[in-house]
Amino acid sequence: MTVFIENEACYTFIADVLVTLQWIREMPHIVASVTSKGQVTIPVAVRRRLGLNTRDKIAFVIDDQDVRIIPARQTVGDLYGSVPALPGRETIDFEDQIDEALSGAAERIVRSLEHT
Repeated sequence: MTVFIENEACYTFIADVLVTLQWIREMPHIVASVTSKGQVTIPVAVRRRLGLNTRDKIAFVIDDQDVRIIPARQTVGDLYGSVPALPGRETIDFEDQIDEALSGAAERIVRSLEHT
């Protein structure tokens, strides 16, 4: 079968599609089944590649074309409550603690400049 392509943009598009198909065919695939509860066992090769251990969390990153699985990294919000409050502190608002820390730092800087 002979196909004549008059438009260079079409030729470029078809070439890109063929390259992508070749890449997909050569890309290693590991297949896993989804249970009735929507669960998937992550194969050991994938866990090793991602550096996952028991009880680790994963994140699903969704973009226009794909869904990727990456190790989930903890955020500050995840850590909330993991450290006990300072003794004598009743507030859960950090603004006054930040102001106090900044004031203390400013006082130390002023004192160090006075001694020079």
